Amino acid sequence: MLALIKAPQIIIVTDFGGYRLSARNQLKGIITDVKLGAVNAEVDIKLEGGELIAATVTNDSVETLGLYKGQTATAVFKAGVVILAVAD
Repeated sequence: MLALIKAPQIIIVTDFGGYRLSARNQLKGIITDVKLGAVNAEVDIKLEGGELIAATVTNDSVETLGLYKGQTATAVFKAGVVILAVAD
């Protein structure tokens, strides 16, 4: 079984500031790459289990959050955006 989440549905959090979120899917990891585009950037996060998750955020968000390779970040998403895939 494989869980798929579209990259634009993932929110990147670097500091919860004491706040709790209603999104229970919170996967902590390390940013391995930040690929800037014309408007949006792809941010790759290597999770503690070794899996890789990619998020799409605006270039402004990359700058505002100060995202960089090697930074600790959490990928957050709601359960409703998860697509399950199974092999035949």
